[in-house]
Amino acid sequence: MTYELNLKQFEAVLWLPDVKRFDHFISRIVDYEEIWSLKTKSGWVTVESEGRQCIPFWPHPQYAELFAKGNWIGSTAEVITLDDFIDKWLPGMKKDRVFAAVFPNLEMQGIVCESKRVLVAVNKENEQY
Repeated sequence: MTYELNLKQFEAVLWLPDVKRFDHFISRIVDYEEIWSLKTKSGWVTVESEGRQCIPFWPHPQYAELFAKGNWIGSTAEVITLDDFIDKWLPGMKKDRVFAAVFPNLEMQGIVCESKRVLVAVNKENEQY
């Protein structure tokens, strides 16, 4: 269930520092059990960061949709359930040595990390419930 997002919140969160956007991402995906990325007809979009293949993830489709242009024109925001993210995506990314680009902003800045760091953060957030 996607949460409501007004323009003021959308813009404010988009320009938070990388670490705060990472924390916001973790909080929102645990609360709403949805992760968003971009997909084309040929598969999920990726980006390279310092020689590492990364998949970008956002907590809301509106953020992902901002990036459906340029190299990713024709891509669409697609949901990944939190269960699939934890059980399939993160282990698969670890196996394939693909990194997570967590909540990049319009300047393509964000936290790039191994899937384990995302899993640890999700588990820590889940402990609060």
